[in-house]
Amino acid sequence: MRNKKNSRPSKKEETRPSSRSKRRAADTIKEKRKVRYHPGTVALREIKKYQKEQKRLSAKVPFIRKVRAILSSLDSEIRLKEATIEAFREAAEAYMTDILSDANLCAIHAKRQTVMTKDLLLATKIRGDELRY
Repeated sequence: MRNKKNSRPSKKEETRPSSRSKRRAADTIKEKRKVRYHPGTVALREIKKYQKEQKRLSAKVPFIRKVRAILSSLDSEIRLKEATIEAFREAAEAYMTDILSDANLCAIHAKRQTVMTKDLLLATKIRGDELRY
């Protein structure tokens, strides 16, 4: 009932949201925040994960395509077994791992954390390897 003096509704007549609707409104306002880690935490976790894994990280089909392109440039009809291609792939990954670890040492020596192209070039030059690209 309204008082004739006041045009506002009395406290009993005011509509208040129920506790359930308050919770729902609070849930929509307070969205779940995405967990943020310190810079480098996720990178270190990924490095440890990949170091533990035994599987190869290079893609198989593009590697086979590259091997076949190199063989076709030699102008010979060479056929390879699957085990031979896997051995090439294993050797290539081992070489890349060694070169990148040497390049990482070069970057650390230069007081940097990021491996740059010049680190890779220096690592190959120190090893005595020849880069063709």
